[in-house]
Amino acid sequence: MRKRLDTERVMRRIHAHLAPGSIPIHAPHLGACTMWTRTVNDAGYAILWTARRKLFVARWMFEQTHGPLLAGLEPDHLCHDPDYCPPGPDCPHRRCINLAHLKAATHRENTIRSGAPTGINARKEWCDGEFGPHDLSDPANVYVRPSRPHERECEPCRRQRHLKNIGTRREQTRRAIQTAGGHGTQMSLLD
Repeated sequence: MRKRLDTERVMRRIHAHLAPGSIPIHAPHLGACTMWTRTVNDAGYAILWTARRKLFVARWMFEQTHGPLLAGLEPDHLCHDPDYCPPGPDCPHRRCINLAHLKAATHRENTIRSGAPTGINARKEWCDGEFGPHDLSDPANVYVRPSRPHERECEPCRRQRHLKNIGTRREQTRRAIQTAGGHGTQMSLLD
């Protein structure tokens, strides 16, 4: 049987390991961060071991204040901005547990606001590919695969890559025939 957490004791332990942080450059209206000074996981998020359980401090604090998060939601740090923060575990805002800086968001929303490649690509308004630039706000320039409805691709670049690959395959076939002693025509074995 799992031991029930003593909420007051956990709260005292958390408050003993907090320090004032800086005010986010992009959102000074949020006020200063409240930084966790103890253990973080490999991704840089504040964790606390208690009663043989690992607590994610920001999530636990959010749920103590607002009630349990609905299925599919997670805390999102509003103090984080990918234009100002280093990516991944080096982002200091992953340690922030200021409740005014946390909001419930889907994993997709959280990822799009992040500095991860998925988030960076989702926020792009222009394709900067080898055949670009193309305006991605124009629906005619966006291709969505039926098998991957949450991903988008630049349609003009996709078309150009396809044509380039067809030309490359034709050239490879032509060279293979020439190097095999042929002159561009294939002989049937049944003739």
